[in-house]
Amino acid sequence: MKFGRCRALAAAASAAALVSGWSVPSRADGPAAPDAVVDRTVAEALVAELERDTVHVGLIADPLAHARAALERGTRMRAAGDEKHALEADSLAREWAETARDLVGTTDEEARAIDVRAKARTVQAQLERTRALVEQIVARIGRLRAAIAEADHQHTRARTAVEVHEPDPKPPRAAAATSKGAAHTPAAAPRPASVPEGTP
Repeated sequence: MKFGRCRALAAAASAAALVSGWSVPSRADGPAAPDAVVDRTVAEALVAELERDTVHVGLIADPLAHARAALERGTRMRAAGDEKHALEADSLAREWAETARDLVGTTDEEARAIDVRAKARTVQAQLERTRALVEQIVARIGRLRAAIAEADHQHTRARTAVEVHEPDPKPPRAAAATSKGAAHTPAAAPRPASVPEGTP
């Protein structure tokens, strides 16, 4: 089935080459056409780049192995003089290498999207906590204002009650003491009459 896919790719490449004025070479055609050479060049460059990737080793192991195998097959067929199948192998190698590259790109994009979503959730949680804290502070300020207003009201009522029920002022204590002292002071003893001289 893969070989049939290769044939379809090769046919498409041949049609594109004919439109652009190039022909896919056979054994007698000599060197490979530029479009055909591009497939192998691109495949080799991608394989070399992906082999240096130490992060996605498990992810790209399978398509990278297929790309290497296709390149080796192209080399063997070209050495055997079968340029047509060599070009098909090169095209298949490029397809597998680009598949591995796309897997890496897709995985990285998904990882970035997950990271962005996680950061967004963190920011949302922080906003909710901040909003709840602000609401608590506002409620506390409201309670404090209500308590202060109630205390002022109670103080005003207490002052009013004292002013209403306060008795009449008493007379000055000094005047009262003077009056009381005058009432209890004993009268002076009468002075004795003069006694005539010579009286025994």
